[in-house]
Amino acid sequence: MANAQPQGLLEIRAMIGDHRKKPGYIFTNVLSQKQRQLVLFTAGFSRLDLDKHWNDMTLDERDKVRNGLMFLNNIVIEFIDANAMQPECFYHDAKPNTPRYSADSVVTPIKQH
Repeated sequence: MANAQPQGLLEIRAMIGDHRKKPGYIFTNVLSQKQRQLVLFTAGFSRLDLDKHWNDMTLDERDKVRNGLMFLNNIVIEFIDANAMQPECFYHDAKPNTPRYSADSVVTPIKQH
């Protein structure tokens, strides 16, 4: 029994070894293409690099991705801390939706019943 390890340590080792808990797995397999592009754009990548794959990134680029994620997280935290994430907070005092055509447009609006 001298080699017995505490249960908590075994759980931590299992989590670290789980490939689903790695940033490359999440970036590649969990995020949608749109989400990946948002993260890369926030990280400062150019438009030409918005389709960059995780395995093609350098250490500096991966660090930029991490910093971009932290930046997005801080924005969300600001809204949560202000208790401003409820839909009604976003809809209050919003302008009504307007048709996407001008009065001079040839297209006539569809009448709703």
